[in-house]
Amino acid sequence: MSTTQHLTPEQAAKRFEESIDVNPAQSRTPAATAKIRAAVHLGDRAQQEVDQAVIDARHRGITWLEIGIALGVSPQAAQKKYHHRV
Repeated sequence: MSTTQHLTPEQAAKRFEESIDVNPAQSRTPAATAKIRAAVHLGDRAQQEVDQAVIDARHRGITWLEIGIALGVSPQAAQKKYHHRV
């Protein structure tokens, strides 16, 4: 007969932390997450560019169908996301 051991969330977290092989001296510096922060910033900037491009396209009379195709989504999804910005 097998017995199942149930861990409390605290016990599970402790077991998880003990299983990770990380050098604490390197993991707590800002440099350890610099690439993540840079990528997030680039993603935010890219989204701003997409937002502005959609707004510009609508002002030039581009249809939601064409915008949806360019975004890789349905016209309804494009309109739902951007209609309040135009």
